[in-house]
This record gives sequence, C-alpha cells and structure tokens, in this order.
Amino acid sequence: MYMRRWKQPKNILTLQWTEIMRQILSDYCWPSPHPADTSDLEMLRVALHEDDWSHSHLATLFESRFAEYVGAKHAMLVPSGTAAIYLSLVAAGIRPGQEVIVPGLTWPSVVYAIVKAGGVPKAIDISRDSLCVEADDIEKAIGPKTFAVLPTHLFGSQCDMVAISKVTDECGILVIEDAAQSVGSIQNGKHCGTWGTAGAFSLNDKKVLACGEGGCIVTDNDEIYEELKKLQLILPERSEVPNNLPGTYKVSEFQAAVALTQLAKLDAKLELMSRCATILSRDILLGANGDIKIQKQPESVECQSYYNFCLLVDGDVNVREYRESLSKQLNVKVSGPYAPLSEVSDLRPTDMRLGAEIARNLKTRLPNCLEAFERTCVRLPHFVLTSDPEIMPVVADTILATFEELR
Repeated sequence: MYMRRWKQPKNILTLQWTEIMRQILSDYCWPSPHPADTSDLEMLRVALHEDDWSHSHLATLFESRFAEYVGAKHAMLVPSGTAAIYLSLVAAGIRPGQEVIVPGLTWPSVVYAIVKAGGVPKAIDISRDSLCVEADDIEKAIGPKTFAVLPTHLFGSQCDMVAISKVTDECGILVIEDAAQSVGSIQNGKHCGTWGTAGAFSLNDKKVLACGEGGCIVTDNDEIYEELKKLQLILPERSEVPNNLPGTYKVSEFQAAVALTQLAKLDAKLELMSRCATILSRDILLGANGDIKIQKQPESVECQSYYNFCLLVDGDVNVREYRESLSKQLNVKVSGPYAPLSEVSDLRPTDMRLGAEIARNLKTRLPNCLEAFERTCVRLPHFVLTSDPEIMPVVADTILATFEELR
C-alpha cells in the first residue's frame, strides 16, 4: 500500500508526497472502460458468419440471458435507452396529455421520450444526498393526470424503490424504471429495473455494460411484452396490429455479440468496482472531516453498479475549479452532473415549442438540482473503479489534497 499524508500541514514532507502522488498518477495507465479479449472477437466472428445480421439468434440469446440475469420474465433489445423508455411508456398505454413524474436532474432524452410518447413530463426535485427522487416528493406530485413515475437511478446510487413502490401501489400509479445507469444494482433482493411495470436500460459506450449503442427493456407483464414486439417492427401484414404506430427498433447481431460477452464479464467487473469503491469511500471520508461526502445510497442496497463514482463537496470550494484541477491531477475527465432540466437549452419552450403545460412543468428551477449542478457534484468515470485496488489510496489522497489546495 502507498503511504498516506493527507492530514499533515503544508510542510516539505507534504509537498514531497504530493509530487509523488502526481508522478504515480501521471505514469499510471487507467484501464479501458470495456476491456476486450478473445471471447469478444470470437463472438463477433460468429455474428459475421450468420446469414441474418439483424436482430437474429444472438439478440434473442442476449435477451434470454439478460432477463435471467436481472430476474425478469421478458427482455427486449432496442437501439438505445431513450427508445427503451419511449417504447415502455407506449406499450404500457400512456394517453396524450398524461403526466410522467421525472427527476429534475436527469439526461434530457428522458424528456424527449415522454413527449414523443404523447406524455407531459413533470419534474420534481431530488435528494441533496443521493441525487435521486424520493418517495415523499413523488407522493406530493401525483395528481389526476399522473400516468407513471419514472425514477432514475443516477450515477452511483439508487432510488429507494421499497419506499417508492409503496407510494405508487397505494395510488395505483405505474412505475417505468430508468435503470440506464444501474445495470447489476440490487436492493432488497431485486435488481434495479425490475421493480416497476417495465425497466429501461442503456448499453451505450459510457455504460458499465455496453455494446457501443443499444438499450434493453425488461418486464414481467405479458401484455406489455406482446405490445412491445408489435411496436418493434413495421410489417406489411400481421395477424394482430399494434395499438400504436410501430417503428424499427431492432439492433444488429454485432451489438448483440458484444453485449453477450460483456454480460458474461459483468459480475467480475461489479465485484472489482465494489472493492475499489469501498476503499475509496473509506479513505475519502476518513480524511475529509465532512467536507467531502459520497453520494448516499438506500440502506437496502446490496449491490451498486457505478456509472460514476460521485462526490458531493463543500460549497466553499469553487466546484468547477475543483473538477478541472482534479482532472489534471488524476489524468481522467472529472465531470459535473447533468444540467437540471430547467437549464437545458434544447428544452427551452421557445426553442422546442413544447407547449404551455410542458413549459410550466420544466421551467421551475428546483433548488437541490441547482445546488448539485452549481456547487457540489463531482463525477469520476466508472473505469477508475475497475483499476488496481492498490491505487485507490493514491486516488483518495489526490482528491483530498486537491480539495485542500483550493480552500
């Protein structure tokens, strides 16, 4: 293990140790976000020799294995996480003008998916500690037009689905889970994505389970699954027509091939991430004296999949300067959170002509969303947690030392 000096005053030893840390990290080779090996190449070779390159038996095999992995009855591969949310809402029967409750801090495509499905996104604030929506705020937001709640498991945490499910069950509201960033996460014995009527996953390049671009829907509802199959493909003739306009929402066998091999490696990847996150969290919390916190997780969490390792810093430090400095010291891209929906330029009603009702629901500047964006949130990419656990104390020291330099 590397020695640690983060609580010493700024003397010659501290300065020497800081330079040692910087040298270690400048020479350190971070792992690839998605390490490839001969199994990936072999599966791609299988796809290349197939007669049908479009959503054939490899895609079907992934769907079967993924459904088994998360404990769902059905799974369907689609082109993106955005498509997964859109199709889930349509297959579940959303009607024009019905509201879908969403966090005010989420990727903007969630809004596009809802609007495209005919719904009205209704943004609510997030928890300051977890950056996820909470059951109490969902309950307050439910009204006569509410069709569904779309909780997003964000960055390195999960929504408390035990509490949220209790509220939605009592109110008779559907849950369409946005598990795009939380594949493999488990709480209270259930995988994220399997708590609601349907769950949407993303398999794009930045995710823990990736195939370049792609998404997946899981559901236990037979009727919704049958409707999803009708919506996935445009056909000249069919025995049963879909209830809504279908599209082309298939993936290639090459995407399915990569997804299959990456799924086989997922548990080992999650185990390593958990080890590194435990070390990093412990060392940061020991040295920060409350000035740096780790994104909070529900008590019922049994496994956390880290799209990002997320820090929440004291507001006295300029968080933008901290992110920039930390990026240089760690030699990785350290980011802030997404812009709150109220601040996203593409969602401004004057630009998008989304309509008055949608404008009202999106324009409110929610305080906790703004605080995370402007003052507190710092995100490290997930591949930091797939490196050697022995480098984690150096990463922790660098996080702490860089923070102290900016105070």
